[in-house]
Amino acid sequence: QPEMIQASPEVRNFSYALVDGQIYFREDDVMKPAEVSKITTSLLLATVMSQSGFRIDRFRDLMLTALVIGVPMLVILGESETGSALVYAGFIFVMYREGFSGWWIAAIGIAILMFVLTLTASPYTAMMVLIGILIACNALNNHRRFNVIIAVNILVFVLLALLPWALGQIGTEESFIRRIKPLYVLIGICVCAVPVFLAKGFRERNRFISLSAISVLAGIALVFSVDYIFNDILKDHQRKRIEVLLGMKEDPSGVGYNVNQSMIAIGSGGLTGKGFLNGTQTTFGFVPEQSTDFIFCTVGEEWGFLGCLVVIALYVLLCGRLHIHASVHQCRNDHRPDAGDRHTSAASELWRLQSLDFHRDDFHIHCPLQAGEKILLG
Repeated sequence: QPEMIQASPEVRNFSYALVDGQIYFREDDVMKPAEVSKITTSLLLATVMSQSGFRIDRFRDLMLTALVIGVPMLVILGESETGSALVYAGFIFVMYREGFSGWWIAAIGIAILMFVLTLTASPYTAMMVLIGILIACNALNNHRRFNVIIAVNILVFVLLALLPWALGQIGTEESFIRRIKPLYVLIGICVCAVPVFLAKGFRERNRFISLSAISVLAGIALVFSVDYIFNDILKDHQRKRIEVLLGMKEDPSGVGYNVNQSMIAIGSGGLTGKGFLNGTQTTFGFVPEQSTDFIFCTVGEEWGFLGCLVVIALYVLLCGRLHIHASVHQCRNDHRPDAGDRHTSAASELWRLQSLDFHRDDFHIHCPLQAGEKILLG
């Protein structure tokens, strides 16, 4: 049994044990190693970004920034703290504020969308959505030929959308053509078209066309890897949570119990709620972790729809104050040799927002209401 070391009285229930060179915190502690890592990563990121001549769009600086964020994130993932590791994705907004291309954020969003569509609909649907997005982006990127590009690409998109129906109308039920999967035909068309668009982009010195062609190849790789990622990489409890979250399965007494009980609690609150400490779902313990992960359903049941609006409005105000606070630092320091304050401000504010932390047992977010008290009150 390792000896537990009690910290100062200022930190409630904070104790740890040193075993084989590793620090273990008690299960009911208010602070965990992953939480400490968020602070240190924020400060280290601020130090890197405040260096003279730092430019996020330069490859060396971008790789250094990715290393600062990626190393602790991978370590936390190695300890199966997926929820805590996902919080590190929020650093991308600090990078965006410092000049990181918004197209990378869009690419991450599209990849997540394709992953979800591949699971819930079909790989063919995911690829068609990707093609549609690329068509729209290329049309918007070329204002002079906007109408022509839209007309031609819409025609191509409609033909590809009708491909599964067309293959089903050719031949008999036992014919070879009927057994060809529309996805493979679509992939073949895309693979043949990619070199053409790469050459066109190189000839016209249009990097957007070339990147669109590469995006199609990345999309093909993604849709074929979703099954492997979902079934072989994700753990069983993670798969079940994703299935419940996306509506692929119903499990109100198992994995979906927490979500189901929290929805019942919020729904029973009505417009004005049942009153402080008068909620049946929360008072009688039907909702687990109601002081952390499911604190919002406690607000919903006791204070109703109006109380929820007040809480959301406070968080909107918090985010607005954070943005204004960081902008003031940026304006004051833009013309100084050392612009470290603005980076430190942005990183520290991100850490405050990261108190909206994913719990390891479910996909809900716990929102300590005291997180932005200092900023809200000025």
